[in-house]
Amino acid sequence: MSYLLYGCYIFHFAVRCFDFDRTEWLAREPTSITPLSLPMDYYFIHHSEASHCEAVERCMVLMRAIQDYHQIDLGWADIGYNFLVGEDGKVYEGRGWETQGSHTGEWNPVSYGVCIMGTFFDFSPNEAALTATQRLMQCGVDKGYLSADYTVHGHRDGMCRTCPGDYFYFNELASWDRFHGCLGGYCTEPENCIRV
Repeated sequence: MSYLLYGCYIFHFAVRCFDFDRTEWLAREPTSITPLSLPMDYYFIHHSEASHCEAVERCMVLMRAIQDYHQIDLGWADIGYNFLVGEDGKVYEGRGWETQGSHTGEWNPVSYGVCIMGTFFDFSPNEAALTATQRLMQCGVDKGYLSADYTVHGHRDGMCRTCPGDYFYFNELASWDRFHGCLGGYCTEPENCIRV
């Protein structure tokens, strides 16, 4: 990657908090939009339970495949997540900062859903993806999209799911400063999430 191109990525992230917008990964238009009342207090981490990607071109293919699954197969208005992160260390715009996602049930109106592309039952995402995810959170606070006292949760903390994968959840996500674990009332399996 040339220095000029790399400089453009840094510039885009500083202005937008993400590296690639919807037009850049060739997203279809949403069928409807529900605006969020900012700032958000909750930040849910997901995994896609699909292929991993470590190159921009591959990640963009996965972005379109995930949007196809959400819009065509599930009948949702758009790709479910607000942002997605690849193991290329890049952040891809999903529904963005101002539009409600479809990712964590009744928590959708008060939260952002961020999906790291890949499957993480047996290992965590690579360092590039983890750094990009945390950089996105900080940028969200800096720009007023996330409240200063936001908390981080896995998908399983708001719904009875195994997402974002056992290894990632218990061995990595649980160590993050803002991690707050189970939100209660959703899962009958107490070992599924961490109670803080």
